[in-house]
Amino acid sequence: MELNEIISEDVIDSLEYKNSLTCKYNTKGDEISASTVSIPDEIVNYIVTNLKKKLDYAVDDYDPEYPNERTILKFDKTLLIQHETFMNFLYPDTEEGEHANPNFGIVNAERLQKPDKIDFVVHIFKYGEEEILIFTKHSKPELLKKIYWLQSQEDFKKIDKDRLYVFKDKITCLYYGDYYIYDKTEFHQLFKYWEKLEEVRDNVVNHLEREGIVSNLSEYRDKYKKHYNMQSIIKIDTDNVKNFIKTNEGTLEDICDQLDLDIKFDKSNNQFEIEDEKGITILNRILSYRSGFNLTKDFVTFSTYQAHGKL
Repeated sequence: MELNEIISEDVIDSLEYKNSLTCKYNTKGDEISASTVSIPDEIVNYIVTNLKKKLDYAVDDYDPEYPNERTILKFDKTLLIQHETFMNFLYPDTEEGEHANPNFGIVNAERLQKPDKIDFVVHIFKYGEEEILIFTKHSKPELLKKIYWLQSQEDFKKIDKDRLYVFKDKITCLYYGDYYIYDKTEFHQLFKYWEKLEEVRDNVVNHLEREGIVSNLSEYRDKYKKHYNMQSIIKIDTDNVKNFIKTNEGTLEDICDQLDLDIKFDKSNNQFEIEDEKGITILNRILSYRSGFNLTKDFVTFSTYQAHGKL
């Protein structure tokens, strides 16, 4: 599926700009102050143009490991911890905005935030009775604070950076029934999504240790918290991981015995032992179905596409 099957060029040509929200997180990251502004027409036109540029890009389901090249990632709105609160803030009297996340808040800011305090901007476009939200990461004007202009024939004046707003036209994601991600890294930054993933990661690590699935996990707990390990570990289904191991115990024993994976597997109690920190990544990929297309042919780790041989 391509993006133009979800939002067509005709729809984009019919969009009417309504307004924008400048958004700033509080220190805890659980509340946003939002100010309503109208951005210049030139920026609006650039945003619409950029929306069209990737209409022929393929759309695939969100995956934190997915390379963001010529692909738009579809993110289920129910998985975004801020979504319900955004809908409640924008459309409080509708079914869409009926519920808000009690652990997250958005408030009307009394005045527009200073330009170096804004984290991102939400641009609201109308399409008939519907609305499309386009999210852009805000640019901070620090690099421009040393620019001067000639005020008179004899005098230069320094730019007041507190009055200098730099709006980006590069799209981070758009919301149109679900979220469609143009830039995965910026998407994580805008919604502080990694903080939520860290909670999932900690739950998985605790489960693997508590259930005795990894005998020496405590020795590697700090390594498990590394960002590069989180991308696979969050995919481990704690409800089914023990059943997965039981079902594949013979194959897992053969793989760990015959291939250099830096992990051991004890079939007698279906328990893994990590021999080296490199084994963490391999184990996560096995338990989250991210190693190869099955466990009996070429054993592949997707991060490097390195084949470990056949059994």
